[in-house]
Amino acid sequence: MRGTTVPSELNKFQILITSYEVFLLDFADTIMNIPFQFIIVDEAHRLKNKNAKILSALKRMPCKRVLLLTGTPIQNNTSELWSLLNYIHPEKFISHDDFRRSFGDLSSKEQVERLNKILKPYMLRRMKEDVEQSIPPLQ
Repeated sequence: MRGTTVPSELNKFQILITSYEVFLLDFADTIMNIPFQFIIVDEAHRLKNKNAKILSALKRMPCKRVLLLTGTPIQNNTSELWSLLNYIHPEKFISHDDFRRSFGDLSSKEQVERLNKILKPYMLRRMKEDVEQSIPPLQ
């Protein structure tokens, strides 16, 4: 469970939907004190910067489970990928430096294959061609 804050009052809602901006405004006074069962982050690619204010706030929230949604492929670099993995499973993805040493810039086939194996339990991926048949294949 993330965080240890115990609420002083009963929250009477099933779902809280908010924007990144409102979340940050209300975080310290309200949201931080709610023990969420599940957090779903849409546009999760916004968490790719390990120093992002939103990521720091989310890591401090009491929560049992996290789901990250993004339509943006994870293709930028391994540091950004580590940031997302460290948020969803900090006990396994502890060291950014170790992750970078293992996967670097994904320059070898072996690195890519090892990373794909590690990512498999964390990703549900839908391919463009499965969604829209009129999109030509990537060249």
